[in-house]
Amino acid sequence: KRGWAKGIDGRICLNDFEPRDDQAFSETAEKCRTYVLDQGFHLPHLDTFAESTGTDPREINRIVAYFRDSGEWRIIGDGFILDREVQNRFYEALLTLDGEITVGSLRDATGTSRKYVLSLLEFFDSQGITRRVGDKRVLMKPKG
Repeated sequence: KRGWAKGIDGRICLNDFEPRDDQAFSETAEKCRTYVLDQGFHLPHLDTFAESTGTDPREINRIVAYFRDSGEWRIIGDGFILDREVQNRFYEALLTLDGEITVGSLRDATGTSRKYVLSLLEFFDSQGITRRVGDKRVLMKPKG
C-alpha cells in the first residue's frame, strides 16, 4: 500500500522509498565488474553472482541492469555474465586459431572449460561472428 511518510531528513516521501547512496553503488558496481573481469573466460553465473562477490542480492539486479544498459555486460547462455572486454579477448583468441575452430581448440586457447566455450560460441553464432558447420565454427568475414 503506497502512501506518504516523513523521511529521515524531514522531507515527505513515498512509504516504500529507500534512499540510495550513489557513491556506495558505484563502489559496489566497480567491485562487481572487477570480479567479472578477473574471472575472464570462466564466466560468472547470475545464480551465484551475489554470493561470489559478497554483494547484497537485492543490489545485484540493479548492478546487472546498470552494466547491461551501458552495454558493458550481456547475459548469455543460461545466465552467464559476459563483459565486453572478455568478449573482445575471446574474439582475439578466435583470430589466433589457424585452421579449424572447434570447442576443443578454443578451450585450449582460452584455458577454460567446454561449458564456457560453448556458451561463448553460441553467443558469437547468434551475433553473426561465427557460424556453426557440423562440429566446427567458421569465422565470418566482417561486413564493410
